[in-house]
Amino acid sequence: MLSNSNLRTFLVAMVVSVMAILGIFYWWLGIKVNNDAAQEVNLVIEGVRPISIYNHTGDNAYIVNDLSAAVISVLEYYGANLSQSNLKKINGRFWDDSNPSALHQLEDVKLLTEELGYSATIEVAESIADFKKYFSGIPTPVIFSHFIEIDQNPEIQFKPMGVLIGMLDSEQSVIIHDYYFGYNKKLSYWQFARLGAYPAQVLVIKPKIPRVGAPDASEEYVRTESMDKAEPIINKITLGRVAQAQQKYRIAASYYSAALKHPDRDIVPPYYKVVALNGGVGSYIRLDGDYDSAYELAKLGEEFNQNLDEPYGDYWPGFVDGTNLITDQFAGIYYWLGRIYEHKGDVAQAKANYEHALEIYPYGPSIDALERIKTESE
Repeated sequence: MLSNSNLRTFLVAMVVSVMAILGIFYWWLGIKVNNDAAQEVNLVIEGVRPISIYNHTGDNAYIVNDLSAAVISVLEYYGANLSQSNLKKINGRFWDDSNPSALHQLEDVKLLTEELGYSATIEVAESIADFKKYFSGIPTPVIFSHFIEIDQNPEIQFKPMGVLIGMLDSEQSVIIHDYYFGYNKKLSYWQFARLGAYPAQVLVIKPKIPRVGAPDASEEYVRTESMDKAEPIINKITLGRVAQAQQKYRIAASYYSAALKHPDRDIVPPYYKVVALNGGVGSYIRLDGDYDSAYELAKLGEEFNQNLDEPYGDYWPGFVDGTNLITDQFAGIYYWLGRIYEHKGDVAQAKANYEHALEIYPYGPSIDALERIKTESE
C-alpha cells in the first residue's frame, strides 16, 4: 500500500496530468473551431492579368517594379483603362534611377490608388483564415508583401509585393501573380507563411463599381516547367542585385555565385546570365581586387552579351516592344572591362569599352570613368 505521503504525490501527479490533457484538448478544440469558422475556400479569381518579368511585353514592358505591377494588375481587373502615359507615370512613382534601393511601403501604394480615385484600406492578416474572407462573397484580389526566399539573408531589406488571386483549401495552397515569381505561382500554406506573407499588413483596393462576374479571361497564362526551374535561379540574381544596390557586396557576391553554380543555370535566359556574371565581376574587383578572375568572368559575360531582348525557351518572351531600357546588350559588362583594362594600363581598350557601355546605356559610371581618363591624360 501507498503511504499517505506517496498517495498525495500520486494524486497530485494525476490531477496535473488530467489538467494538462484537458488543456491540450481545449487548445486543439479552439484551433479547430477557428478553422471551421473560416469557410472552406477553393477558388481562383479569373481575369486578373499578371505583370511579371515572365511576360514583359507590350504594355507590361513599361513596368519595372513589383509595386506598380501589383497595383496595375488589380486596377485593370476592376476595369481601369490605363493609357501608356498613365502606365509610365505609375511605374515612375516607385522607381528612381538615382536611388534604386529606395524602399516603399503599403502606405505609399495606398496613397497612389487613392489619387487614382480608388478606395483602399490597409488591413492586418494574422493567419490563413484572415485571407479567406477576401474569397467569400465577391472575390477580391489582395496585395501582400513577401520575401523572395524562405531563407533570405535578413540583412537584405527587400520584401516585394504580389497579388493573391486564389486559395485552395483542398490542396492547402495559394495562387499568386507576382512580378518576380511570375504568374499562377502555387505556394503551400506553409511556404506562404515562411515567406512572411503573414502575420503582416495587406492592401485591399475596392472597385469604383461593384464587380459582377469576372472580366474577359481570353488571354491564358500557363506556367511552364521551365519557368519553375528558372525562377529560383533568377530569384538569387534578383537578391544579388538588391544587395548590390544596398552596398552589401559580399552578400551580393554569395547570391551571384549561387546562381552561377546552380545545376539548372543553363535554363536561365542570357540576360540573367550576363547580369549574374556582371555582378560576379564587380564582386571580384570590389571585395578582393582580383582583376584576373574578374577578367575571366567579364569575357564570359561578353560572349553571352547579345540578343538579350529576344525570347528564350518556352517561358521567356523577351523584351519585344523596345519601350524599356533593356536592349540587345548589357552595358555593365563593358564598364567592368573598361575598369580592368584601365587597371592594366591599357588606356585605349579601357576608353573603347567605356564608350561602348555608353552607347548601350547613356548614363552610369562610364561617364565619370571617361572623364577620369581624359583628366589624367592632360
